[in-house]
Amino acid sequence: MFRKIVETIFSKGFTALCNLLILLITAKYLGPHGRGEMAIFVLGISIVGIIQNIFSGSILTYLTPKYAIRHLIVLASMWNIFISCTVPFILVYFDLFPAIHAYDLINLSLLLGSVSLLQNILLGMEAINKQNLIEITKAFTSALFLLLFIVVFQVHTLQSVIDSFYWSYSITLGISIIFIRVHPRSIHTVSLSVRELMRYFFSFGVQMQLNNISQMINYRFCYYLIEKKIGLSALGIFSVTTSLIEVVWIICKSISAIHYSKSVNLNQTDQRIRLTQKLSKMSLLLTLPAILGLLLIPNDIFSWLFGKDFTNFKVLFISLAPGALFLAVFTIFNHHFSGIGKNMINLKASVLGNVITICVGLFTIDSVGMLSGGIATSLGYASMFIYLLIQFNNMYQLPYSWLRISKREVKTIFDLREFQL
Repeated sequence: MFRKIVETIFSKGFTALCNLLILLITAKYLGPHGRGEMAIFVLGISIVGIIQNIFSGSILTYLTPKYAIRHLIVLASMWNIFISCTVPFILVYFDLFPAIHAYDLINLSLLLGSVSLLQNILLGMEAINKQNLIEITKAFTSALFLLLFIVVFQVHTLQSVIDSFYWSYSITLGISIIFIRVHPRSIHTVSLSVRELMRYFFSFGVQMQLNNISQMINYRFCYYLIEKKIGLSALGIFSVTTSLIEVVWIICKSISAIHYSKSVNLNQTDQRIRLTQKLSKMSLLLTLPAILGLLLIPNDIFSWLFGKDFTNFKVLFISLAPGALFLAVFTIFNHHFSGIGKNMINLKASVLGNVITICVGLFTIDSVGMLSGGIATSLGYASMFIYLLIQFNNMYQLPYSWLRISKREVKTIFDLREFQL
């Protein structure tokens, strides 16, 4: 199992390098204003995607080991089409997305939603390598076509970003379909009626995605706040900073993906508890040095890489760093509760984070500017982590002393052989 975690971290590390290349290209050639436009566009895709994931997100990973895959794919695909064709116009109506790119948002959301659907099916099959290859393909082709359109063809506009997404998502979807067709299927899956499957999707899927939507508010509310209060150029600088800090998040995201895939296939409660305890500590131990390394990079290097308009990253990094550490552990607890079907606990934690993030952001944006985004995000994640930790300990009547990490324990944290199925 640890080998799968390492492989996933390496694959996400490669993905992070591709995303870093995308960041360098767009910051250098599009500037802060162009990066701000790109941030709003990508946020639009994320909003549509998170609503699509009511049927095609983690709920598919949860249901795949139990039910007929063909029925899951058909229902999830129908939902994706419906959401892709409606939500973009709602975003445009409320002035949350530029009307000129509404049809691009429809098409790209449909392509990316289909890729996400198949990835979550593969994750439910514990086909971790194939899921990782899909992620690598998406990142590599996005960077490749962006390099081609912006650097080679010298088209320094948002349209180059959009065109690169079209090519990347189309190629990735083709590879995803091949992986699904060739992967061995379980012969023990149960076939349910459409009505019964719809009930599962709406009961479990809605709970899971309400949690994810709420988390997205914690994560991206400050984008809209900065764009409306300070402007697109400020948003461009803030989005570059958050993109850099997200490089560190590949560690907890890699661990949590394996954690969730394994949790839904574990039957013993004590194993789930020990797995969550070990992986939460592992995530913290791996994330902390990565955060410190990022903080040690001088501002001058960032200005040289991204251009003279991108300055004062260090202060923004410092404001976001605590949030990254809290997220490293929070994500593991979040996937534990999702894996046992206790999604309302996650939702309550996320709503608490929403209240903190929104209040802090609104009350500090005028006084500290962009820095309010980092402060609000970190405080939001801190509150979510504390809530889930309390719930985890109370549910299993655990002492808080298990949180201590001794030198002797460090060696055993990375030994996960007992959890092999």
